[in-house]
Amino acid sequence: MNNLELRGCKNDSELLEVVNLCDAAFVETPHEYFQRHITKDNTLKYEDTRILIKDGVIVSSVQVFPRSIYVNKEKISFAGIGNVATHPTFRGKGFAATVLNDALEYSIKSGFDCSMLTTTLNRYYEKFGFNTVIRRKVCFSKLGNESPLIQVINFHEKIEELNSIYATYNENKVGPIVRNEDYWKSQYLFCDEDKKLFLALYKSNRIHAYIRAKIADDKVLILEFASLHNAQESFLVLSQQLAAKVQLHSFEMLLSDDELDNLGLLKSENFIQDKELMISFLNNDLKETVKNLLTQPNKITFHLTDFF
Repeated sequence: MNNLELRGCKNDSELLEVVNLCDAAFVETPHEYFQRHITKDNTLKYEDTRILIKDGVIVSSVQVFPRSIYVNKEKISFAGIGNVATHPTFRGKGFAATVLNDALEYSIKSGFDCSMLTTTLNRYYEKFGFNTVIRRKVCFSKLGNESPLIQVINFHEKIEELNSIYATYNENKVGPIVRNEDYWKSQYLFCDEDKKLFLALYKSNRIHAYIRAKIADDKVLILEFASLHNAQESFLVLSQQLAAKVQLHSFEMLLSDDELDNLGLLKSENFIQDKELMISFLNNDLKETVKNLLTQPNKITFHLTDFF
């Protein structure tokens, strides 16, 4: 490829160039969004951002997010693929495919078991070995009711408690990202949430459950929930608090079959099929039982707070 160089980023200056590239490629997405995801995620190394350079200018990029997920207590490594971008001036030349193939080769060399991404261009990514994972978006209503036991969380003082609750609630599920305190700190910076809607339910001066949300299209979009015990009761109290706080009663949440039952939402008003999550298996030795669980419709739990 004449005058083309394919490699990982080497410094902050190149990362900022990738931010500007994504800004040019996705004009309807705020600049701040890319700045958060590309520069605030401290789990990333420079080389995890793969770039294609033409005549000294970055014209296409892909980020590889190093993650692991729970699959019924087992931990599976995966490479999250995000911010796939080509500058509008250079589209139609196959540059996105070139840098995406490089990202997948990089992921295989790094030893990841699988790769995941979210997209509305499913047919395009099928060419690279990705398959759609069917999920369910649940639409439901809650009346507002305030509780004195609920507070906006003081995140930096409660990371250890949050991490413990999260692990307890999620380690037996299929799909939630494995977290540690360092990941929590980075995620809090890059997550697209309303920090005022990160609420905790306290019992005996300890966090018993929490919920994270944001407002989108005049609805409350629940991004994540976890509870130590009595999940259905805790979810009800926290969602009612959200409804009272924002004066909205319409809610949306992506839920697996297991979570739908666990949270008492089997009789919800509306269910919408979601096809935006895709997965590709990179490790040929990965157990078939694991592959089947990760591709089974409405089985996976992937919190929107972890969006990459």
